[in-house]
Amino acid sequence: MSQTVVVSDNLYQRLQTEAQRRGLSRVEDLLEQWTPGGESDHQRHEAVREIRAFRERMHTKYGDAIDSVDLLRADRLR
Repeated sequence: MSQTVVVSDNLYQRLQTEAQRRGLSRVEDLLEQWTPGGESDHQRHEAVREIRAFRERMHTKYGDAIDSVDLLRADRLR
């Protein structure tokens, strides 16, 4: 079953811009994300993207991090 919803040109343009920002090609895809459960999926994907970007920035700035396990063992043996 299909339904028609009338929205202003301004609102439709804002929805289209938000869909494109999220990498979606259609407003319909954006609306599907906003259904129960859909938005939380987007939030998880966005959080993962931000974490990966942060890790990449830290790796670029500081290089490979050493494994602290050996340092902790050495401290315990003192």
